[in-house]
Amino acid sequence: MRARSTYVCCRSLLLLALIGGASAQEVLTDVPNATGSRVWIVENQGVDSSTCGTYASPCRSISQAIENANSGDLISVGIGQYGDVSGNPNYGVRGDEHPGPLSGYPASVLGNGCVVCINKSVTITSAAGAAETVIEGNATNTNFGAVVGITVGGVTFGTPGHGFTVTGGKVGIALDLACESTSAKSISVTANTAQKNVIGFALEGDQHGGLCLVSAGKNVQISNNTAVDNSASGF
Repeated sequence: MRARSTYVCCRSLLLLALIGGASAQEVLTDVPNATGSRVWIVENQGVDSSTCGTYASPCRSISQAIENANSGDLISVGIGQYGDVSGNPNYGVRGDEHPGPLSGYPASVLGNGCVVCINKSVTITSAAGAAETVIEGNATNTNFGAVVGITVGGVTFGTPGHGFTVTGGKVGIALDLACESTSAKSISVTANTAQKNVIGFALEGDQHGGLCLVSAGKNVQISNNTAVDNSASGF
């Protein structure tokens, strides 16, 4: 009976903490990670540094969390706006993402690359879902035409109820070389909304007669996503 009472007490305290305003990020850090990998925290009130990513000291940008993380880690992103938060088309201002290359697409299509470049095999989820978590590019800077670019395999971007709204790019979410033998294994893009881009979602890989050839053993899953008001095409 004592053990049961303790459990009920602790459960009640957790519920009270949630009602009192503790964020989903705080609860997440208290949950053991079965794989032993690390959870990195990104919040609008965070500050980027080479050591950020704890609940006490979150990162401001998703890019910084990716830079700090190791393959297999989880990045949990809080409510708010990410991407070009300063409004400066050249990025580089405190809080902005760190744009990078997306080599599989011609420069005429996406310029030099992506605003948030996922170049490690990590899982990236939002704490509150796509309606509350926005990644925005700057349409006046065509050098970084993809708002989110996935350049390696082993990436999960969004899970049911924990995706992102991605907006303001030539492409909202671009999978780079996702069909080639040197790239994508088990890429998952789930529960995201691509809105007000030119193209919502794009996948580039081996081309044969205009078709993307997915090699045996590859698993590229794009599921439960939504494309809204993209000027050329959704997918």
